[in-house]
Amino acid sequence: MGGEGSGGKRKGSGRPKGATKEPTQVIAVRIPLSYKVAVEKSHGSIGVWLREVIENEAAIWIDIPKKKKKKVYKESKEPAKPRTKRPQCSPDKPACHLLIEGGACSIEAPLFVPSQKGGEGIERITARYCLVDIADLKTSHNPLTGFGARPGYPKEAQERDYRLPAEERKVRAIAEHYAPELIFSTAPGALDGLPIATQDKLILGGNGRTMATLLVYAGEGGVPAATPKKYLLAHAKAFGFHRFEIERFKWPMIVRTIQTTSEVKTLAEWSRRLNASLSQQLDATRLAVSRARFVDEKVFAELANMGDDETLIEFVSSVRSKPFVRALQLSNVLDQRSAAQYLGFDGLLTQQGRELVAELLVAVLLPDADLLTALGVGRVAALARSASYLVQTQALKEYDLVKPLRKALRDRVTMLSGNYPTVKAFLKEQGSTLFAETSSATLGDPLAVLLLRLLAELDTSPVKLAKVTRRYLKIAKAPGGGQSALFASEAFTPTQALTLAAKEEAKLDLSTLAGLPTQKKPGKKKTKPAKK
Repeated sequence: MGGEGSGGKRKGSGRPKGATKEPTQVIAVRIPLSYKVAVEKSHGSIGVWLREVIENEAAIWIDIPKKKKKKVYKESKEPAKPRTKRPQCSPDKPACHLLIEGGACSIEAPLFVPSQKGGEGIERITARYCLVDIADLKTSHNPLTGFGARPGYPKEAQERDYRLPAEERKVRAIAEHYAPELIFSTAPGALDGLPIATQDKLILGGNGRTMATLLVYAGEGGVPAATPKKYLLAHAKAFGFHRFEIERFKWPMIVRTIQTTSEVKTLAEWSRRLNASLSQQLDATRLAVSRARFVDEKVFAELANMGDDETLIEFVSSVRSKPFVRALQLSNVLDQRSAAQYLGFDGLLTQQGRELVAELLVAVLLPDADLLTALGVGRVAALARSASYLVQTQALKEYDLVKPLRKALRDRVTMLSGNYPTVKAFLKEQGSTLFAETSSATLGDPLAVLLLRLLAELDTSPVKLAKVTRRYLKIAKAPGGGQSALFASEAFTPTQALTLAAKEEAKLDLSTLAGLPTQKKPGKKKTKPAKK
């Protein structure tokens, strides 16, 4: 061995009998200072050799289990994200004072609606996210009891009647294809995202979405009943809530809470605003023109079942109009969403539905919203009364009045904008003869000129205009192609049929228009007496 304490080997040293072959480690041993200790490291083992304690200078081995290595945590390259606290609602914001009894309210909620002044702008409404049990919310109808009207809910506060089959189907369709990310979203518009409720838990916006969620919770949806709650637990922070707040409710629901009075008129105004889109809405005329493109031959064929002496209102109010209504649905003029508004329990058109059909037929006659607007409400209303008869002439080939009518309506708008007193004055300026090249739409088309004269005389007299067009249709539909039942021996041209109808029903002689050849009945030509 080297020097004492050098750690070298010496003769006779080694592992004693019975020592384990497992790796050992040195343990600290307190001994008198007079003792000397030699430490040897060999093959991962530590031998402790105590000299002068053992006379034969044999090494003493102490075997201990290997200590576990301590884990060393390396520093991450990315700094740890700080824990975020739940956003607080600032007391200086009016929305933060809104509360719902029995619920929990968090942060301010975004809510924008069309301007109350009727302009094109939008208005931000003070609202706050509140968490309640959906069973405590007051919807207009209860989907769990057959969509019966809910007691205590003001009937006038909700425009839609969910007892109607079509409206009920819409709610059930939402429940059947339930997508929680569409219901529980932070969308700022009232037509999307979370419903809107008063502090009294009265639902004013998102009525259908709320009822659909209630159906899902009750196990009547197309997804597991726990779907809404699971989604809220996973996204509670987005609305300023903790998971434990969601857990305390059996059927949790988040609404955007607003402050309003309980006056029925005020509630109705809110309901209307909350059901309007933020985007620019189509007015009734443009909506009708948009839908008119869906009207197909089946619709016209069913409309032809109107009686000759029957008005459109009389027809669509009778059970005989059901095939006509069905044709409107099949052509997608009345889709599933709008059907609830325009169809009653009996499958017939409601008052709004009847008005829609009249506007729709006018749009078929003239598919130009700007021209219809220029005509004015009164003239469009008169045209609407005659529209059902005029539309039916499309199937009568040369007796079709729709094409020449469009020309006449364009010239009528020009007359109104130019303050022409008469058709004669208008045509005189447009051209010296009927067939002159001009910007006028009617010149060159005798039937269009007759219609222009008819409109100038009767477009503010809806009853007379309807009588004339109905009479024309009856003459044109007579057996033999334009053969009147009153004049079975004579066949009339379209211009003759229109002139006759105007004279019979309105005592109006269209043939007196300057430049228009007078329509005379066929007869013997008079000859001058021969000179003597």
